[in-house]
Amino acid sequence: MKKGMILVGILFGLAYLPVWHWMVGRWMAPGSYYSHGFLIPLMSGYLVWKAKDHIQLSYENGKKSGLFIAVAGLLLMLLSAFWQIYFTGGASFLVVLLGGFVYLFGWSPLRYLWFPFVFLVFMIPIPLALVADFSLNLKLLAAHAAMIFIDGVGIVAVSEGSYIHLKTGTMIVGDICSGLRSLIALLAFGAFFSYISQLSPLRKSILFVCSVPIAWIANIIRIITLTLIANTWGIEAASGFVHDASGIFIFIVAFILLFGVEKILRLTMKKETRTNG
Repeated sequence: MKKGMILVGILFGLAYLPVWHWMVGRWMAPGSYYSHGFLIPLMSGYLVWKAKDHIQLSYENGKKSGLFIAVAGLLLMLLSAFWQIYFTGGASFLVVLLGGFVYLFGWSPLRYLWFPFVFLVFMIPIPLALVADFSLNLKLLAAHAAMIFIDGVGIVAVSEGSYIHLKTGTMIVGDICSGLRSLIALLAFGAFFSYISQLSPLRKSILFVCSVPIAWIANIIRIITLTLIANTWGIEAASGFVHDASGIFIFIVAFILLFGVEKILRLTMKKETRTNG
């Protein structure tokens, strides 16, 4: 039985080699939106290890329904390979993984494994066409929001799409400044942080949803900061090291805001508990 499972696992891994190659390539690509992809399986594995005692106690006889799920996933993989659509190929891996687990161990352990399993979705890069579309819309929205603040503080500037014309030159809100990278990464972190937080299910959901506006607000702060620097010391002062460092700054701001929201939700939960008690 063990030898058979090992053989199936090896064949399974070999069948998905093109998908792994594509996925790792997207993770490691210059300016990647998925550089956090390597962390997702590790974080998911940590959650599985943490719940290992509950999982062992919930094992049951395998369910044949899992076999049908696995076969459906393999068919999706074959279609993806034929059309060379690696995104659906990555999704098919999760379907096959789910089916194989249910076939071997049943449905009960998924009570403790559903989140580590679903969390793996964050390691699958979305198609580049969608990245380009989302990035364009987000950078236009970010530039417009930043201009509202800039006009409000009296800085003379003109917005033209993703271009912000200042007296010192023209600043371009490029794809990197669109905020899509921070949004994708913060959604993954927000999901993980919400799951491990000591909040009620409703508040966990609220915390996760807050990841979206927090990522957007942090990116607006980045663009405003760079604009103020460019307006005061020139366009070159807002490029190079300062521009790159602002990318780290945006994550720090986003994490602080997310932790702040979690603390507020935790305080409201304690207050609600005391009131009901």
